[in-house]
Parts: sequence; C-alpha cells; structure tokens
Amino acid sequence: MSKWQQRLKIWRKMRESEIEKRLKNAVKMRGGLAFEVCISNFNGVPDRLLLLPEGKAAFAKLKATGRKMRSLQIKRKKAIRSIRVFGVLH
Repeated sequence: MSKWQQRLKIWRKMRESEIEKRLKNAVKMRGGLAFEVCISNFNGVPDRLLLLPEGKAAFAKLKATGRKMRSLQIKRKKAIRSIRVFGVLH
C-alpha cells in the first residue's frame, strides 16, 4: 500500500473533531485564526470562521467522513453565498 493510499484510508475514518483540529492547525500555520461559531438560536450556520492574512475570511462547515449536510445547512450555505460571501466550505 502506497503512502497516499494509507493517508486516504486514515481520512476515510476521521471524526469531525479531528478534522476541526487539523483545519485549525493548518490555518494557524498560515498566520490566520480559526474561531468556533456558536449561535444557539440560529441552527444550520457554519462551524468555523476562518480569518486569514491579507483580509481574507471564510466560513467552514465541517462534517465527519461520509456525512452530508442537512437540508437546513444547505439552505444557510445558499443564503450566505447569496449575499456574495463566497467563503463557505464543506
């Protein structure tokens, strides 16, 4: 099994918390910040707000491997993009 296949096998089993940890570290290595978004009265919003150098920002909705966005999450993603905020990741 090649190294690439081994990495792919690991990613297939990854939990959402592990993906969040890796994202946070990757953003930090690039000089940015990754904040967890907690809005208790508004369901379906992205998990993370990413602030990157040079004034770039993005929202990130993270899912465990094999999981899909719920219909409300897709609706929120479309609403954010409709106001020309293009940094919604999945």
